[in-house]
Amino acid sequence: LWLTQNPNITHCESLIDAELATLTGDTHLATKHYEVAILLASRRGFTSDHALSHERFADHRLEQDDTNDALYHYGWAIQLYEDWGASAKVAQLKSKHAALMAPPVEIRVSSTAGSAAAMKESTLTIGR
Repeated sequence: LWLTQNPNITHCESLIDAELATLTGDTHLATKHYEVAILLASRRGFTSDHALSHERFADHRLEQDDTNDALYHYGWAIQLYEDWGASAKVAQLKSKHAALMAPPVEIRVSSTAGSAAAMKESTLTIGR
């Protein structure tokens, strides 16, 4: 009853529903609830809950091996935590996911097939 009478916590209900769906393995339902939690927290100005919703959704997407989507949501979480003034949380996320957030690395590979004139150089990008 108290949930239906207090619109300021519906985003929390959606986040809890997302976590429960994640625990039961219902990825589609979890995604839906994370998106609703993010939207409602944003619309109502709950910066800390908005950040937490993005962070938990990023964790969920990372568990699903969707690193691009996880990186997107971690980026939002970090920005929102910074806006909220939670610098220790920002440092924790950046440290925990440093490899994911690192820029791609380029490696130059040269091959010499016979002569210097036939030398070819290629660039291989490793990372996201």
